[in-house]
Amino acid sequence: MKERIQIALVSRPVFALLLLFSILIFLSSLSIFFAERGNSGLSFVDALFTGFSASTVTGLVVVDTHTLSLFSQIIILATMQVGGLMAIGSGAFIIILAVKIGSSRHGKVSASALVGVSWLKLWDTIRLILTFAFVVELAATLLLFLHFKDSMGLTQGFWYAIFHAVSGFFGAGFFLFEDNLYSFKNDAFMLSVMMAEITLGGIGFLVILSIKTRLLTLIRRKKIYGWPVHAKLVVLMTVILLFFGFAAFWGFEYNNVLKDESIGGQVLISLFQSVSARTAGLSTVDMGEIAPATQFFYGFLMFIGAGSISTSGGIKVATLAVVLLTIWARYKRSENIVIWKRVIPQKTIARANGVLLISLALLSIFMLAMLAIETFDFGDILFEVLSAFGTVGYSSGITSSLSDPGKILLSILMLIGRIGPLTLTYLFGREIIDETTSRLEEEVEVG
Repeated sequence: MKERIQIALVSRPVFALLLLFSILIFLSSLSIFFAERGNSGLSFVDALFTGFSASTVTGLVVVDTHTLSLFSQIIILATMQVGGLMAIGSGAFIIILAVKIGSSRHGKVSASALVGVSWLKLWDTIRLILTFAFVVELAATLLLFLHFKDSMGLTQGFWYAIFHAVSGFFGAGFFLFEDNLYSFKNDAFMLSVMMAEITLGGIGFLVILSIKTRLLTLIRRKKIYGWPVHAKLVVLMTVILLFFGFAAFWGFEYNNVLKDESIGGQVLISLFQSVSARTAGLSTVDMGEIAPATQFFYGFLMFIGAGSISTSGGIKVATLAVVLLTIWARYKRSENIVIWKRVIPQKTIARANGVLLISLALLSIFMLAMLAIETFDFGDILFEVLSAFGTVGYSSGITSSLSDPGKILLSILMLIGRIGPLTLTYLFGREIIDETTSRLEEEVEVG
């Protein structure tokens, strides 16, 4: 029986992932709906939307979390924890399968042959993910509790600490304060803890694994052959995007939402917004009041997301890096992408381009459907759609006013944003079959 389950998961990983998320969404939505019948009277569609948002660790809400009952808040906390761990663990599992299948001839390998190798690697990976997640969450909970206990008391301080520690690490975007984090816009300690959590949760498991491996080799005094290209690319792109996100917010909002803040406050707020923009959705300002230029640029950041096998949605920073490197290589009329004395495989380039193009196609379809259903401004709807796809949780302020069909569409998009890139990684991870051996080659003019 155990072997049959393992083979089923290995042979149909995307279906298994979708099934697990569907069960989590159903249970959490139903629990919240019945819990709120005697409290806020949440409709089933709103409860379903909340279940989708918590399961996919997005953070878009149709009703403020602090108005919900304690039981519903606990359900949301548990759902964020389970959904976040599922996202990272399943991402690692699917990439293990993609690599294994891609290394076989023509991408053909039996499920039973994969079980032994992939299942063993999966459990090792899950143990490391769980350990890392719980250590970071525990440290953040302790720091936040020490910060909250004097003003809130021990019980409420601990509850707020653990809730926001989990929400911050998984980039879930849920909060218990009445005004998001507006009241903490000048609280450097609180925002620093949250930024550290968001960064560690979004950098990606592969980068964390690279850091662990390098530390172990240093401790054991073994020879080190350098950092993996993936880790260096992700860190470099993360720093670049953080800088441009910071500069864009500060520059565009200097005379808008930041005009009444001190220089130090403007820097802190801009830095936090940049860190939060690609995965977390927590905010120290009203995102419905930002300038159109900021809204456009931050929509781009949400579309990108953070690191692979992380708490983030979007196309991922490594995908963007490979696409940009491809453009640069073509500009130099080079057939190969060479970086740090390494050549990026053609199948990786194909996978990156596939993820980008299919993601743009999906966004176009959902954007067209939302425009047909809703009457809000184009920019506001686009911002909501990008936030849902990137599982970020930023809102232009229209989420709660959407129609039921609009909420259902965004719910589906949140799920696609969570498992879609993983699905594409698996599908494009297979080795490309060369079918040109016995056929004539003919040029097609493009552009």
